[in-house]
Amino acid sequence: MRCPPRLKLESSDFGQGGQVTFDSIDAKAGKARIVGNVGAGDVLVLVTIAGLTFVEQTAFGNVNLTTVFAAYDSPSSRRFVAVSSRHQNLNGPFPSQYHGTCSVLD
Repeated sequence: MRCPPRLKLESSDFGQGGQVTFDSIDAKAGKARIVGNVGAGDVLVLVTIAGLTFVEQTAFGNVNLTTVFAAYDSPSSRRFVAVSSRHQNLNGPFPSQYHGTCSVLD
């Protein structure tokens, strides 16, 4: 069994511009769309007690997960806590995880 190189933790910004948008969310059907800096695509939506989790499989077979928690980041805020994990294989494991906030677009 081949072991991956040691992973290191470092601070980073979330992609270019640091934003993605989920729209056309249909929780009953478990479907939504993601719009990011490299285009748009369909994603699965899982509704749990924690909130909404969006599951994206990229054209290269990588998996990205984003959970928008049913909790605000502070008592006076309208921003939801969110975590995004990217499970990529680029000549070996290349995982990443980001956390921040998101808000509902008007």
